[in-house]
Amino acid sequence: MFTSGFSRSLRGFPDGNYSVQHTKVKASAEGVTVVFDKVVAGTYAVGVYYGRNNNGRFDTDFLGYPAEGYALSNGIRAVLTCPRFSDAAFPVGSVDAYIRVDVKY
Repeated sequence: MFTSGFSRSLRGFPDGNYSVQHTKVKASAEGVTVVFDKVVAGTYAVGVYYGRNNNGRFDTDFLGYPAEGYALSNGIRAVLTCPRFSDAAFPVGSVDAYIRVDVKY
């Protein structure tokens, strides 16, 4: 399952518990499209992870490094610290926004 979160807040990013909207969809080798409706104009960030064991959370190893595939908007990757909202943020206005993320392992 892919879990996607659409966040508007610095607090708790990229944890899906603080997202404006989030959803779970079945993974597919061809790709997955997720649509978030009724989004108010503002600054947002997207986070996605592939939960291969379906435990409902993003797994990390004993050092805190990702143990599952993930992606964040703007292509940012967490290296030595937790990703920052400001690095993944993008504007959403009155026109539909299209964001592509590529899950990496």
